[in-house]
Amino acid sequence: MLKEATITLRGKTTTIKYIVVGVDKIDHAIVTWENGERTTFYKGLYGVKNRWETKDMPADLIDLLSEIFEKETPVQMDVDIYG
Repeated sequence: MLKEATITLRGKTTTIKYIVVGVDKIDHAIVTWENGERTTFYKGLYGVKNRWETKDMPADLIDLLSEIFEKETPVQMDVDIYG
């Protein structure tokens, strides 16, 4: 289910593994970085419907990853993440 992409930004290249899922009417992209850390991105969370967001991430990196996420059809998850 995870996909892989190699990205280059500001002269640095890294490979990520990611999945785009739809949960509770919000699209999420879950990224695992080469170092094993994970970051979750949310689409439209802060009122801008077509914008991907996450905390403490440079805007140019979010924009680069957004291009990858937008090519995906979210896997729909029928779970109550709040219950």
